[in-house]
Amino acid sequence: MKKIYLAAFVVMTALALSSCQKDEPIDDNGGNNVPSTFTQKVLVEEFSGAWCGWCTDGAYRLEEMMKANANIIGVTIHNGDAMQISNYADFNSAFKVTGFPSGMIGRRPSMEDQKVPMSRGYWSSNANAQIAETASCGLKIDASSAGSIKVTAGFNKEVAGDIRLTVYAIEDDVTGTGSGYDQANYYANNPSFPTHPYYSQPSKIVGYKHMLVLRKVLSGATLGDKIDGGALVAGGKYEKTFSLDLGTMNADKVKIVAFVNEVGASTNTHKVLNVQQVKLGESKGWD
Repeated sequence: MKKIYLAAFVVMTALALSSCQKDEPIDDNGGNNVPSTFTQKVLVEEFSGAWCGWCTDGAYRLEEMMKANANIIGVTIHNGDAMQISNYADFNSAFKVTGFPSGMIGRRPSMEDQKVPMSRGYWSSNANAQIAETASCGLKIDASSAGSIKVTAGFNKEVAGDIRLTVYAIEDDVTGTGSGYDQANYYANNPSFPTHPYYSQPSKIVGYKHMLVLRKVLSGATLGDKIDGGALVAGGKYEKTFSLDLGTMNADKVKIVAFVNEVGASTNTHKVLNVQQVKLGESKGWD
């Protein structure tokens, strides 16, 4: 009789364990399931140019913001120099860029003056406010191969609107010769800014290392590829694979930046929902 009870106990235990295993999620952190929560990150898109003498301060401020908070992801979009890409006209049309340096924080109007490409003095406060929000989506990126970059967007709630996936290739330490790369610097020996990091630098910095330079938009459209409506629900996901032709880029200095964004009807109605970044040759799972 004891043997019968023991056998029954073993069977029941096995069934209970089997049931628990079936109900548990499978590797949400990097696996196929969409997590129920995501880390809210913020995309900062800085507008800059080698000809712009105040832009050394924009680069410095963005670098300091990223050092202070790993959830801030920066991209520098160049105008009027050797690093400008053909997509710039689309950015200018959509966001009405009038100042350099200026920057978009999640493509949303600033809390201070409602401008989207906002003054650099407002970057930090707006970025910190957005980081404190609750994320409705997240991304994972497999950039193991430049020829096959797989980006997955996942949602933990229903999202409405013209929602798109945008993917950038950015490069650090970009240098060159001539006016298209030499960085103008209005802080050089400027008595109004004696403590600025660029005070002791020359008025024209030859061999300047440009960071976070937007080199290519991998999406089919500058403002992104439309995400299927069926994916915009809790547990929904959207996957797309992109190819990057490195050309003259240094693969060791390249990062892939992917973000989910809502395209609005006017400059002040766009919005970046969340953003993810990974070095080329590596992968980044859900977080």
